[in-house]
Amino acid sequence: MELIPRKDIYTGILKRIVINEPVVCRSMLFKLDKDSLAEDLIYTTPTKYPIYNFEYDKNINKNFYIDTIVNMDKVLQYLDYDVVLTQLDLNLIYKKFITHNWWIKHSSYFFEANRLPQEIQVKLLEIGKTKLGLPNSEEPSYGFIKRK
Repeated sequence: MELIPRKDIYTGILKRIVINEPVVCRSMLFKLDKDSLAEDLIYTTPTKYPIYNFEYDKNINKNFYIDTIVNMDKVLQYLDYDVVLTQLDLNLIYKKFITHNWWIKHSSYFFEANRLPQEIQVKLLEIGKTKLGLPNSEEPSYGFIKRK
């Protein structure tokens, strides 16, 4: 069983370019690989996605990219998650912040008194508001994407 360090967990919005305009595909929980590409932590997505406004050495297809990024370390630390997380932990985090978005809407006290910057709350609300967590049929290799 693979354990993921809490400090390496991010969430963000996967977007694609359609006629020069960004369109939201879904929200993702991910980690960055050695090339700083987003690797999905919930689905076995064959494609790794670039991060918006990040310069890559290689010729990376940027038709799909991750935007509105939040490192989840401080949030998860506050919620008493261990320093390394299991797939079960990741699935629960995904459910809490992406597919249901209940926690962030009902935990404004968490962001008061400078526990966390307001910017994190704003981004988490944006990430969770669409409740789009399932892979989009427009994603590359969509037929090969499965739940972990």
